[in-house]
Amino acid sequence: MNKKRLFLILLGVVTVAVAAFFTFQVIQSDKITMTIDDQLEQAKVLLEQDQIEESINLFEKVLEQDPSHTEARIGLANAYMALSKYDVAIDVLDEGIQLKPKEAQFYYFLSIAYEGTDDLENVANTIQAGIKATKNEALRELEEQLVSNVEIEVDRHYVQQDFSRDLSLVWKKNNGVKLPVEAEWELKNEDAGSITNETDTSVTLTGTDVGSVVISTTVGPITKETKIFVEDQVIEEITFAPSDLKPLAIGQELALSVSGVDAAGEVMEFNPEWTASNDIIAFDQTEGQNNSIEPIEEGITMVNVSYQELDAELRVAISDEDKIIKTGVKGNGTVSISPEQASYPVGSEIQIEAHPVAGWKFVGWNGDLTGETNPATVVVEGDMTIQAVFERSDTHELTLAIEGEGNIYRESLDTTYNHMDSVTLTAAPSSGWSFDHWEGSVSGGNQQITVQMDEDKDITAVFTMNHESDGSEERANDSSRDKNPTTPVKPDPNPSTEEPDSNPRSPEKTDPDSNLAPSPEKPDPDPNPIPEEPEPDPNPIPEEPDPNPTPVEPDPTPQPSPELDPI
Repeated sequence: MNKKRLFLILLGVVTVAVAAFFTFQVIQSDKITMTIDDQLEQAKVLLEQDQIEESINLFEKVLEQDPSHTEARIGLANAYMALSKYDVAIDVLDEGIQLKPKEAQFYYFLSIAYEGTDDLENVANTIQAGIKATKNEALRELEEQLVSNVEIEVDRHYVQQDFSRDLSLVWKKNNGVKLPVEAEWELKNEDAGSITNETDTSVTLTGTDVGSVVISTTVGPITKETKIFVEDQVIEEITFAPSDLKPLAIGQELALSVSGVDAAGEVMEFNPEWTASNDIIAFDQTEGQNNSIEPIEEGITMVNVSYQELDAELRVAISDEDKIIKTGVKGNGTVSISPEQASYPVGSEIQIEAHPVAGWKFVGWNGDLTGETNPATVVVEGDMTIQAVFERSDTHELTLAIEGEGNIYRESLDTTYNHMDSVTLTAAPSSGWSFDHWEGSVSGGNQQITVQMDEDKDITAVFTMNHESDGSEERANDSSRDKNPTTPVKPDPNPSTEEPDSNPRSPEKTDPDSNLAPSPEKPDPDPNPIPEEPEPDPNPIPEEPDPNPTPVEPDPTPQPSPELDPI
C-alpha cells in the first residue's frame, strides 16, 4: 500500500516537472524571438530620431544573435553612414556579402557607402559585382544611372590650332554635387592634337593640326570618350551691331550684323545661325553675319546667333508707340502686371504685384518703382524697369510614409529643412518585397532619389510583395515586420485544473533570423486526474492503529511553478 502511494506521489512530481520544463522552454524561445524583434524595431526608431549611437548598440546586439540578419546589418551600415563613418559601414556590408553573397541590398548600400568616400571606381565595381552575383534588375538600372552621371566636361568641342582646351572627367553624385574624379586618359588620334598638363582629374588638349581627335578616359569599368575639332580659327567672342535697341514698332524693319574675334584676338569671318525665342519677328535670312528683322506683333523676344558652340543674344522689344514695362526679380519669385499686355499707352494705370515662391518673402521694389507696397499702382509715363526683391523666409517639412513592407533611408534624419536643401532618399524593401515607385510630392521608379526642399513635401514609398516567395519566407517576413510585438502569455499556475480551450490559439511565429528551432508545445495535462485504486490483498494482515495517523494522499492539484514577468 505504501509503495503504491509513493509511486503516485513520484508520478505527480515528474508530471509537474515535465510540464514546467516545456513551459520554460516555450517562454524562453518567445523571449529570445521577441527580444530580437524588439531590439530591431527600437533600433530603427532611434535611427529615425537621430539617436545614432543608441541605434548602433541595438543593431549590433541583433547581429550578435543572428549575423545574417539582413535588415539589422543594413540598418547598422546606414547608422554608421549617418555619422560619416563610411569605412566602418563598408566593413559591415562586406561582411554581409560574405555571409549572403546573393543579397542584392548589400551591394546596393555598399555602393552608397563608397559614394560617401567619393570613390567612383569602387562604386562602379560594387554594382557590377552585385549584378554578376544576383542578376538583379534594380542594380542594372543603378549601373545605367551611374554611367549617365559620368561625363567628360569641356567648355566647347572646338579648339584653335596652337591653342588649348581643358577637359575633366566629372561625376554628378546623387546629391547633385559635381565631383572631378581620377581617371586614365588616352588620345586616339595624335595627328591633330597632343595631351599636356595631365593631372589625376584633368587634361589639357593642344591642337597641333587641323582635323579632329578622340579623347577617351577610363575609371574602373566605366569608359567615356569625346571628339574635339581642331580649326584654323575658333571664334571666342560675338558682338551685335547695334547692341542697344529702343523698342521697335510693328513693321519697322531693322538691320542687324554680328562680328567676331578668334582665340588669338583676330577678326574672323564666320557664318552663324540666327534664331529667335518666339515668332513675333521675321528674319530676312537665317545665316550669315548680316541680317535684318521685321516686327510682326507686340512683345519681347531674344535674337540668338550661334557658331562653333558659342552663342550670343540680343533683346528686342516691340511696342508700336506704346511703352513697355520691363520687370525682373532678385531672389526667387515672380512679378505680374494687371492688365497683362505687351505695352501700355502713356498715362494708363496698371497694378504690379510681387509673388514670392515657397520659402521666400517679398521685401521691396527697385528701379522705377520704390517702396514696399504690394501690390502697387503705377501710372505709365514711359518705358519702365521694375525689380521685385525677395529674401529667404522659412523652412520646409518632409513627411515620409510607407505602403507595403520596407524602409526609407536618408542621409539626414531631420524632418525640417532649410529652403532648397537637398535630401537623398533610398527605398529599401523588406525580404520578400520589391520597391515599386514613389508617390506624393515626387514620382518615379528610381530606388534612390534626391529631393530639393523648395516647399513642404509628403512622399510615400510603395512596395509590392514578390508573389513567387514561398510560404516560409512570407511567415518570416511577417515576424520580422511586426511593428507591435505581442506580450507573451504567462504560464497557467494551475495547469492540471485548466479547462481545455474550445478555440485553441495558433502557435506564434518565430523569427527565422534568430536561428532558433521551434519550441515543443507543452503537453496538455489531464484536467481531472483520477488516482489508481490499490488492489485488495487476498490475505490482509491487520496493522496496529497509529495513535496519530497522518494519511498521505496524492495531490490532484500540483503546486504552480512561479510566474515569469512578461517581456
